[in-house]
Amino acid sequence: MPTLGRLPAHVSSPRGLGSAALTRTLRLEALTGVYLDRRFVRADRTLTREATYGPLGAPACSQIRRMARLLYAVCAQGRGHSSRVLAMAETLRARGHEVTFACGGPARTLFESLGEEVLPVPALLEVLDGNRLRFWRTARVNGGVVVRTPAVVRRLAMALEEIGPDLVVSDFEPFVPRAAARAGLPMVSLNHQELLTEAVVPTPPGVRTLSVFVRAVIRTIATRRPAHRIVTALTALPLRHPARTTLVGPILRRSVREAVPHRGTHLVAYFNGEHGLDRHLHALAAPGVPVRVYGTRETGQRGPLTFCMPSLDGFLADLATSRGVVTTAGFTLLSESLFLGKPALALPHARDVEQTFNAQLVEALGVGQAVYTRPLDASDVRRFLDAFDGRDVGAASVLPPGHDRAADTIERILGAKTSAPDAPASSVPSLSSERRPSSFPTRSSVSARA
Repeated sequence: MPTLGRLPAHVSSPRGLGSAALTRTLRLEALTGVYLDRRFVRADRTLTREATYGPLGAPACSQIRRMARLLYAVCAQGRGHSSRVLAMAETLRARGHEVTFACGGPARTLFESLGEEVLPVPALLEVLDGNRLRFWRTARVNGGVVVRTPAVVRRLAMALEEIGPDLVVSDFEPFVPRAAARAGLPMVSLNHQELLTEAVVPTPPGVRTLSVFVRAVIRTIATRRPAHRIVTALTALPLRHPARTTLVGPILRRSVREAVPHRGTHLVAYFNGEHGLDRHLHALAAPGVPVRVYGTRETGQRGPLTFCMPSLDGFLADLATSRGVVTTAGFTLLSESLFLGKPALALPHARDVEQTFNAQLVEALGVGQAVYTRPLDASDVRRFLDAFDGRDVGAASVLPPGHDRAADTIERILGAKTSAPDAPASSVPSLSSERRPSSFPTRSSVSARA
């Protein structure tokens, strides 16, 4: 923190504001912890950038923001969770907030490789075999961690009390929200999985019985009694509890939003497991179209298949210049593909209700195709190439990126900590929750709403 009454050396006096007036402003900021411009960034409670002031020391922006310290808990497994969290951290940091992460497993490896500070958390992992989610094997693998939940929560609660975040944000991470509740810290839940429990969505055919069990699991894992829930979606859906839930569009990294797509000759394929991939890879190779494959440990070339090392930048470059993507039906990658106008051939994990819903929505919107409950076949790839040959899909088919709306909601919750605003809990216009949709929204219905 700068010395009170002295102008820090790294801050120059803006035009139209004398040194004495600027010093008084800095003293007020140092005393209150309130900074007068979203670009005035605080790291480790110090001033690190020059603020912009108007005449007589008035802030250049009309809204006074309190810079906050956030702890962001991340689901251990799945590229989509990590990508969404990185995009939100990027947005929140641009507004001056401090963000520290809490995660385990593959997510911890990724964030630490990016030089981020990470609070270690035990990882719950799904077991996949042949593109099928194996429930009993998943239960056995995670059983030891689950029985240690009380001890894990106590340890994390002590760590949270030491870190002292102003708010905990959780992307479907099960332990940190419970520790935050124990430590008396406010929480916001931000993910896609809770769309199945917080929105009125049609149950995908073929998994109706399973969906009851899956929704119960989601409610068990998700943050309990958060200050607010933010759910991401490809298209607008009615909310069950609009006062406590905000629906936003896909949350995409800035590099994705700023990418300039064009149509190349290759496909991009992404998988998040090694088991049972041989038939998928054989089907991809059969048409002879170049395919750049991500998500496997294999490297090098195999016919038209090029196996690529993990790389956020490399993957985005390949995706933006592709003719389409073949992928499991995770929400984030589908969102990135459709935002860039790339059709998707979705391969939802069998028995995965959320991915089945995503895949059927892609088909209903007319922006891709899907293969369910069986391995990919060469005829599927050829049919996909023929259906979308020479054309990209319109990004207008999906909701616009939701990072700013999500950040606005988080800042509203932060503001509610120190005041009692009269504004309603959700600033997003709600859709009626009285009618359950009998079918998936189509491209024409989305266009009509737009």
